[in-house]
Amino acid sequence: MSAQTVNAIKGNAPYISFNGLTKNTDITPLLRIILPDGKKVTPDNDVSTSAKPIQLVTSKAKFSDIQTFVSPPNSNSSYPQYPLTQIITTSNYWGDRDGDGQPTVTGNIALNWYDYEGNNITTFVKNNFNSELEGCNAPYKLTLSIPLAGFISTKYGIPNSSVYRGGSKSYYLYPKVDSLAKFCYAKPNLASEEDVGDNWKYGKGFYSYDPSNPENNFPTTGSNNLFFDLKVAGLSATELININGSSVGQVSGSGVSLSLSNYGGLLRVSLKGPSLSSNGGVFTPSTFRLYADKSKTIVFYTFKISRWYIGIPGASGGYVNSENRCNSLNGGYRLPGVLDLTNSNRVTDGSGNNINWNNGVPGVKEVDRRLISYRNSSGQWMGGLFSEWGSVTNDYYVGSDWDNYHDPYFGGAYYWTSDLRSDQNHYVVDARNGVIGNRGNEEPNYLTACVTP
Repeated sequence: MSAQTVNAIKGNAPYISFNGLTKNTDITPLLRIILPDGKKVTPDNDVSTSAKPIQLVTSKAKFSDIQTFVSPPNSNSSYPQYPLTQIITTSNYWGDRDGDGQPTVTGNIALNWYDYEGNNITTFVKNNFNSELEGCNAPYKLTLSIPLAGFISTKYGIPNSSVYRGGSKSYYLYPKVDSLAKFCYAKPNLASEEDVGDNWKYGKGFYSYDPSNPENNFPTTGSNNLFFDLKVAGLSATELININGSSVGQVSGSGVSLSLSNYGGLLRVSLKGPSLSSNGGVFTPSTFRLYADKSKTIVFYTFKISRWYIGIPGASGGYVNSENRCNSLNGGYRLPGVLDLTNSNRVTDGSGNNINWNNGVPGVKEVDRRLISYRNSSGQWMGGLFSEWGSVTNDYYVGSDWDNYHDPYFGGAYYWTSDLRSDQNHYVVDARNGVIGNRGNEEPNYLTACVTP
């Protein structure tokens, strides 16, 4: 009697190899990118961060100039993904010592593009693959990912599969900016974007800029401790502070200075000047320049503050008290007119009562329009403070004179104006949205704002 034992022939599993020799279980080398100048950046040699991104040296670099293993959308209906099998087989990044063929690799490589605010812009890139990277949206983040684990396998052979390890990698990229520094936008409080002008971009702020006429740029109005954030391409907030200093004086005018700080990568510009605590003080229209170079020859932003305001917290006790309070401040302060505060119009209120204010910017309704103040063809100031700065209360502009006040009638923060509605009745304006109302002069629960000149 004889016994026969049959053993299966044991061979070698297929494997991934990037050089034809070394077996690789880690396939994160597929997460590399190639820059427009041909430089290859890999997960192993990249140290970029949002604060220290890769600086592209090629002018007018396009998304299509950044090469990855994800085939471009014009030849890849699955963009922003691409099958690993296609990459491994096409590039011959695999081997099998037993000669088994037809490998498959589970999973896809995928990518996502983000702008500097963290918005996923991958769909935009897919549909605009040949558009240029914009300094005002930088630094960009490009994230590439492969499943944490998967298999390469062949149809035949024992064993016929092996495991690979994947992962993800993010690269931070900053395009070359042709000018030393490029103004992108100036962002005050974004509250109240119901109506905006042509020079306002939702979620960003004022993006128009007239380098030759600072009086056309934001802000034209100011108050102590109001602030706005500047997005600038080409130079970081830290670099701009090193160039300009943390405190900036006016190039003409008097009474006001700027304090510069880094706020999440944006250049925060805080206004410093006469306030309630100083009982006012002299102000004359002041022009400022911010520079992009140490020699102070290249101006990247300039503006002129033409009016200065002081808010006085707490209920006024009536119109006359407000008028007297402004007159008591040093520096020639007065009660503001409606157009010093808002650019809105209002014919009737919600109950049908006549308001009869139609002197605002044509086309603006009850809520003010986010618009830079200007003078119309008749020389009339078309403002004002609330239209430019948004909801002017110290719950947002911390440390300012503008009270986070809620009157007992409408829950607003209404300020007296010098414009008469009728005998013993003046117009009032809400600091939160520029809405106009009117009240009898004896009404105690409205607020005091003062302005000069």
